[in-house]
Amino acid sequence: MNRFFEMEDKTRRMFWGMLFILPAVVYFICLNIWPMFYSFFLSFNDWNLLNPDKNFVFLNNYFALLHDTVFLRCLINNFCYTLVAVPVGLVLSLAIALLLNSGIRWLGLFRFMIFMPVITSGIAAGYIWMWLYEPTFGLINHLLSFVHLQCPFLLSPYTALASIALMTVWKSLGFQVVILLAGLTTIPDSIYQAAEMDGATGFRRFWHVTLPLLNPTMVFLSVMGVMNGLQLFGEIFVMAPNGGPLNSTRTVVFHIQQTAFRSYQMGYGSAMTFVLFAIILAVTVFQMKVLTKKFEY
Repeated sequence: MNRFFEMEDKTRRMFWGMLFILPAVVYFICLNIWPMFYSFFLSFNDWNLLNPDKNFVFLNNYFALLHDTVFLRCLINNFCYTLVAVPVGLVLSLAIALLLNSGIRWLGLFRFMIFMPVITSGIAAGYIWMWLYEPTFGLINHLLSFVHLQCPFLLSPYTALASIALMTVWKSLGFQVVILLAGLTTIPDSIYQAAEMDGATGFRRFWHVTLPLLNPTMVFLSVMGVMNGLQLFGEIFVMAPNGGPLNSTRTVVFHIQQTAFRSYQMGYGSAMTFVLFAIILAVTVFQMKVLTKKFEY
């Protein structure tokens, strides 16, 4: 009899648990799973958003991407941005994290100041940096004028993408520093003491102790950085709404948005989305395989 009531109580608890998580499950299915599968279905169709009729074209949208020079230029822009912004951001954040972890005073204040850009609205940050980059009365060019220099920043195809990369590095720096600080605090002091007894100090201690033991943290940040770099959109939409001079800042997600919601080519835009998904998946798996190193305390 007791076993019967125990089973009944377990079933009741399971029922109420399932009932409470049901809204979240329905939300996830309706706003994530179903749109993903429907978008995959649309990628095999030629469909104008203003026309209810869908024309099934199988792989034609994907084959068309091979000859789309604008899409290929967007991929190149994404990879160029990622190859610059991710390493620079990791090196700067690691240097700042090591400095903050060295026991400086007012650590909490410095953490707050560095993390402030992360919680700042991306739209607001974009407009602030547009003002800083303004060629005639912007603060940066005003300072450069004292040494008789001037930079076009967002107006030149040679500097526009790098200028946006600088802004995104600044904005994401605080998040990376906080994660690296958390990783540094997990390294036991006994390992540093053992390394010091073996004669490893300064750079050798950093290279042979700190960096290997930070590998999981660095892999996480590099994977997240590459994923964000390949999905860059908000900063481009604000700072270079036309894709920059000569499409120099036009990214894949920006091109998808323009194709699907400005030109109303939903099928073609969906095909670009899944090609980007496949690229991100492949790059992520490659990073995890290559960058992840076994370590033990």
